[in-house]
Amino acid sequence: MAQLELDRASLAADKPDIITATVTAFGGDTEAAHLPGYDLAVQGMSGIMHLTGEVDGRALRVGVPIVDMLTGYNTTVGVLAALHERGQTGVGRHIEVSLMDAGLAALLNHQTGVLMGGQNPGRGGNRHYSIAPYEIYTCADGDIIVAAANDKLYAGVCQVIGRPELIDDPRFVTNTIRRQNLEELNEILEPAFAANTRSHWIAKLRDEDVPCGPINSLREALDWAIDMGMEPTFTGSDDYQAVRNPVRIDGDVITEGQRPPRLGEHTDEIRAEVNTWGDRS
Repeated sequence: MAQLELDRASLAADKPDIITATVTAFGGDTEAAHLPGYDLAVQGMSGIMHLTGEVDGRALRVGVPIVDMLTGYNTTVGVLAALHERGQTGVGRHIEVSLMDAGLAALLNHQTGVLMGGQNPGRGGNRHYSIAPYEIYTCADGDIIVAAANDKLYAGVCQVIGRPELIDDPRFVTNTIRRQNLEELNEILEPAFAANTRSHWIAKLRDEDVPCGPINSLREALDWAIDMGMEPTFTGSDDYQAVRNPVRIDGDVITEGQRPPRLGEHTDEIRAEVNTWGDRS
């Protein structure tokens, strides 16, 4: 970038209040700065994949490019913070985010345990490392998620399966104890959920305000959100359809008016603009 005079120092010399941002794989001034990096590589190197997968299985990548996404979000937050500061001070800033930093920061809870407690957790499948019951259960016609993240919600699960005596059972009376005795708890919960359908259990659990739901396909997820009035999609120019921006401002959806360009669609416009750059003073 310095050769093109697009580095921070060159740009700031002409415009001191400019805000610039750099995204790298492993930081611009580290011993690993020369290494190439993509989302998948950093999912592995940051420890994210080490935590993802079945207990006795191999490490798995997350199903979306989570490191790329987190890096983008963190860069956006940094730029917004710099814009806010510039509005007060008139000073520009340079924002730096690396894929590795974003990946490590995503593991805040786990890495704190490593740093402070000497822990080195591994894969837990669909179970939460500290909450129970908080995982997938198989019903008569498929799987559901049950996320009983506190004692009140656990009590709701006990009521739903017709076992209220489990609420005060000393083996399961607190979340910490439940997690320690999860195998025993699941010996009760698994056959209970297997005895009826997903829709049966989801309805019962929701009556007790226990967070739960099916494991939807992408099409099922969109259809459910549409049916619930969530307006998850937008239609842009040329009937282009996509998932909308998740942010609402004062209740209004942020809409994108243009679709992504087709391959080569703006080539002539860009070339024409570039050809005028040499004429600028």
